[in-house]
Amino acid sequence: MRPLLTLTVMSFLAACAEFPDVDQAVSDSAKRAPFPDLIPVDDILIEDAARLDENSDDQLIARVDRLNRRANELRTRPIE
Repeated sequence: MRPLLTLTVMSFLAACAEFPDVDQAVSDSAKRAPFPDLIPVDDILIEDAARLDENSDDQLIARVDRLNRRANELRTRPIE
């Protein structure tokens, strides 16, 4: 119990510390800049065209075969 209490107190003390490098990382002009406008999520979501087509199965199977072949080559290659 005592180590947990010590860890908690140390965490709180660390949270109160000031980090000048972090504060100086933001320029004064960025601090004075206005907040961006908030827009609804529906306005920023873009519906892409479907990524799968009638050749997707064949392409995925071919890719799996290539990756398995490469993995086998890497397994059998001697370590230098």
